[in-house]
Amino acid sequence: LHVDVGGYAPLPTSEDGHLMQPGNRLPDSQRISPRMRRPSKRVALFEAWREKCNSIMQDTVFQSCIAALIFGNALVIGLETDFQGWDIWTSLENIFLFIFLAEFLLKLICSGVHEYFRLTGEDVWWNILDFAIVGLGMVDFTIKAIMPSGGGSSSNGCATLFRMFRLLRILRIFRIVRFLKQLYMLAYGLALAATAIVWVTVLMTFVLYVCAIILVRTVGHIPSSDPGHDLLNSSFNSIPSSMFTLFNLMAQPDLEPYREILPLYPLFGVFLVLF
Repeated sequence: LHVDVGGYAPLPTSEDGHLMQPGNRLPDSQRISPRMRRPSKRVALFEAWREKCNSIMQDTVFQSCIAALIFGNALVIGLETDFQGWDIWTSLENIFLFIFLAEFLLKLICSGVHEYFRLTGEDVWWNILDFAIVGLGMVDFTIKAIMPSGGGSSSNGCATLFRMFRLLRILRIFRIVRFLKQLYMLAYGLALAATAIVWVTVLMTFVLYVCAIILVRTVGHIPSSDPGHDLLNSSFNSIPSSMFTLFNLMAQPDLEPYREILPLYPLFGVFLVLF
């Protein structure tokens, strides 16, 4: 049908470009099914629910509640460490675990699995950390439910595994960095500084290696009749020992052990002072 609504609507055409006659029907490939024209009521309700959940999770009150829960969980872990005989800690820990599990599932449903774990996403590493923390907690809960006694007194491996899972709960404290902007900026700055420190370490390792080669080839294998043989041979007889000696001098520059032999080896003394 051609409907005039103040302008001209295009008439239906066939695949070869000719106008369709009023009595003819479009091929099935060109027809739009009623389901494709508009989303179903279930899809619309689900999308509305996802938008509502996203707005709730982005709200300051919700973020503050999660931060308070993380602080509370950290406090419980510290108290449990000092007062291990109380039975209430296990119940509190399970409550925190299921709250964090509900938060994780809510984020996963609202974002979708693909978007939640997308490597190019802005919060992908935080999402992976949340998944790892909740996943380890659920593994710990499942193991305790299956083997309440840890597998018996003869199973030291299971007991060690229990302790490892319990210790990994402390990783939840790092989630607080995500909710405090100033703390996040400080942690980001420390990460950048750590990257620079890595390259400084690489550079100093190269310098120590070059200096160690020079010392091993010059004073590391002097004759046994030489006055400084014992000290120099024990400190600079190989590349690893020379690098370790130079590293100690760099960290704590004490030339007292070499005071007696420095007049005998003036170039060696100049090298140590400059180093």
